[in-house]
Amino acid sequence: MKKNFGDTVWRSLLFNSLVVSGVLIFKCDRAFSQVTPDDTLGDESSVVNTRDATSDSIDGGAVRGQNLFHSFEEFNVGEDRGVYFSNPEAVTDIFSRVTGNNVSNILGTLGADGAANLFLINPNGIVFGEGASLDVQGSFTATTADGIEFDEQGFFSAVNPQDSVLTISVPLGLQFGSSPGMIINRSFVLDNTGDNVGLQVPAGENLTLVGGDVSFEAGEATARGGNIEIGGLGAAGTVAFNDDGGLSFPDNVAKADVSLSNAADADVRGTSGGSVNINANNLTLETGEFGGSSIRAGITADSTSTEEDAGDITINATDNLTIDDSTILNRVDLLREGDAGNIKITTGSLNLTNGGRISATTAGEGNAGGIEITATDSIIIDGESDNLDECVFCDNSDGSNSGVFSLVDSDASGNGGEIKVTASSLMFTNGGRIDATTSGQGDAGNINLNIQDNIEILSSEIFSNVESGAAGSAGNIEIKTNRLLVQGGGLVTTAVIENGSGRGGNLTVNASESIEIIGTTADGSSPSGLSAETRGSGIAGNLEIATGRLSVRDGGTVKADTADSGRGGNLTINASEMVEVLGGSINGQFSSSISADTSGSGDAGNITVTTQYLVTEAGGFVGGVARMGSTGNAGNLTINASDSIELIGRTPGRNFPSGISASVLENASGDGGNVSIETQELRIRDGAGILVSNLGRGQAGTLEINATDSIKMFGSSGGGDLNVSSGLEATGQGGNLTIQTGSLSILDGSQVLLATFGKANAGTLKIKASDSIEIMGMSLDTQLPSQIVASSGIPISFLDDSLISLTPNFTGEGGNITLQTSSLVLRDGGQINASAYGSGDAGSIFIDSEELLAIDSDISTATFQSSGGSVNITAKDVSLRGGSDIRTEAASGAGGGGNINITADSVIAFDDSDIFAFAADGQGGNITLDTPAYFAENFTLNSLTSNPDSLEN
Repeated sequence: MKKNFGDTVWRSLLFNSLVVSGVLIFKCDRAFSQVTPDDTLGDESSVVNTRDATSDSIDGGAVRGQNLFHSFEEFNVGEDRGVYFSNPEAVTDIFSRVTGNNVSNILGTLGADGAANLFLINPNGIVFGEGASLDVQGSFTATTADGIEFDEQGFFSAVNPQDSVLTISVPLGLQFGSSPGMIINRSFVLDNTGDNVGLQVPAGENLTLVGGDVSFEAGEATARGGNIEIGGLGAAGTVAFNDDGGLSFPDNVAKADVSLSNAADADVRGTSGGSVNINANNLTLETGEFGGSSIRAGITADSTSTEEDAGDITINATDNLTIDDSTILNRVDLLREGDAGNIKITTGSLNLTNGGRISATTAGEGNAGGIEITATDSIIIDGESDNLDECVFCDNSDGSNSGVFSLVDSDASGNGGEIKVTASSLMFTNGGRIDATTSGQGDAGNINLNIQDNIEILSSEIFSNVESGAAGSAGNIEIKTNRLLVQGGGLVTTAVIENGSGRGGNLTVNASESIEIIGTTADGSSPSGLSAETRGSGIAGNLEIATGRLSVRDGGTVKADTADSGRGGNLTINASEMVEVLGGSINGQFSSSISADTSGSGDAGNITVTTQYLVTEAGGFVGGVARMGSTGNAGNLTINASDSIELIGRTPGRNFPSGISASVLENASGDGGNVSIETQELRIRDGAGILVSNLGRGQAGTLEINATDSIKMFGSSGGGDLNVSSGLEATGQGGNLTIQTGSLSILDGSQVLLATFGKANAGTLKIKASDSIEIMGMSLDTQLPSQIVASSGIPISFLDDSLISLTPNFTGEGGNITLQTSSLVLRDGGQINASAYGSGDAGSIFIDSEELLAIDSDISTATFQSSGGSVNITAKDVSLRGGSDIRTEAASGAGGGGNINITADSVIAFDDSDIFAFAADGQGGNITLDTPAYFAENFTLNSLTSNPDSLEN
């Protein structure tokens, strides 16, 4: 870290007036009492000698094998001075204790003349001032423990020195009293490169600070490739030494607090192996005048070794971990082959605020480490940094957002590490994020969230992306929780960005109770959502959702899209209770949706929805679209709703219908997708609909509906639509429309439509209703009848239920209509019609019904330039009343009119009801009545040339 020397002077002035733990710290000179030995070692007492003009040496002490023991009444190091322990040749560990009642103030250099490890023990507290530094060749431990325990009953006590038993054995642990003193580190010391290293031990050695509370107040600690151990106890207990030099804290003893503030830093980056271990009750990393604080490990760019691995960062904060505008970082630098270590955090609650970051990244050939976070309570990730430029240690490649990051940089070939988070609750606000992204050749890591209660993502993001130009694949995201809320433009996504060639990751969300996707960003520019998409050549991942209730509303989205040559992923939803897709954004820019679209050459994925109840309302829709200019095919849509499906209304203002759709838009060349619906009851009302269409150059898909109970199409503000159509540019065969149900009601201007607007032949329309079919009434404006229609060239818009235009150059043939039911009723203007308005032939109508009743309604085929279709009715009873007609017409051209064939036990035609087959220029159709009883009012046989419009009474 580099800071200007004006800051250093200011800090020195401030430092000289601070009061810490009740002891006044002031600027020291040669007269300051530095080191005062006590007499507890008798003839082996420590001896202070002058080493040179600026330093003293500590000689004497009690030697036991490889151990050297020193004891002092006072132990301080003055500013700009040094104190060095002599190191006899056989000694590997030097233990120094303070038996007096005062804090040790280390304001200058503390060192040893040999390679021994140095221990400083003062239960009252230890303060490392701004000018404090270490000059040791081994490891260094500073502790406010009461004493050190040794094997073979050995004990070196600073509280009860008379009870000490000095041994030749190795130390076992640190024994603490009920109120351990505090350790403060303010060390600010530059190395020969100008970097602040603070308290530094040689490469590969250990630096241990164990209190009481431990506070880094703009202080630094450095152990390149070694280990830094920081922690403390808040009550009596023993901290054990491990064989590897680490520490083991007792499980049932309260820990003390650890804090790093104002650009404080614990740094073990080096050629290999460096690790940081912190044990605390509360651990706080926070910003200050000089910027954010940090804990850093990893493989550095100036490493002479390329293959060694880095160590881990391990944090155990029993109560709380707060990272405020600060960072925990484990990184592999450019060209390094060694792997970074892991970051493992265990805590009660975790707060990442104002740009606080936990980051594992690779810029080299080595892999980034994993991040594992376990919080027994809550995790909050909030906000962006206000002082990012001042955060000298921050890995700014992840931006200024608070969050957890596993990143593969653009020059890296190593892979990202996994992010694994376990907690009771997880909340993201104001730009917080979890990010596992690759910008290089390596693959991004996976994200695994296991949250017991709820996850809230508010104006924030969770994502694993393949960035532009990257060849690595995105990681998978797996979320398991009780409730998930995504709101305010929040986003959970796996994506391949433009020009990315890597494969997208899978997104799997399992929320046992509910998932809510609500609204947009505050400015309305982006919707909240769950997505798996590709905008490059890489294949998108799949999106799988399992929950009790899925609610998508106010412009929220769930999508699996492709915008380039990559194939879109599949979208699978299993909601045991319900799926609702409601409304749109406030500004009208986004409709709430569940979709799988293509806007490139890649095929869209399929959508499968399994639930008990599905509802779309006020413009919400479920479906897939091949957008304008795309060449990829639209995906298939399969919906299984065991109870019911309800499609309601249109978007307020925009008049966009709610519903279900699989469509190909204008200037697209892909084929449309198929729609398959299984449910007990289907209700379509107030202008909503189901649309399967191809307005481009490909073929339309098919629509199959199986509603075991009923289908009802109605509405006071407009009916509903079932629409399978092919547009002007479409080629080949149009899609089929197949319905199987108990009863079908088509009311209030609703329509079942099978149409072709261009060269494509219409498919077939088949309806089997075991109970009944009702076709009744007109639209509210009386412009559109309730009807079943198969047409060539009738441009009936799915969007506004009105006739748009008539084009005379349609060549596609109309489709056939086949109805099978027990009772067919047409009332109040209801119609069944098969027509051709271009040069293609009209389709035919086939009806098989026990009872057929038409009141002021029509069953007809018509053609304007070619041959008309036939009407074929098989029924027990046929009753025409109120001016109802059964007719076939050929309005112009040489084409003949269609035939009418009726087989029934009885045919009744009253109230100016007519049966006729007419051709204006060609041969009229034949009428065949195969019935033993025909009843007609004012029955008349008309000539073949009679105009049907002239028939009256």
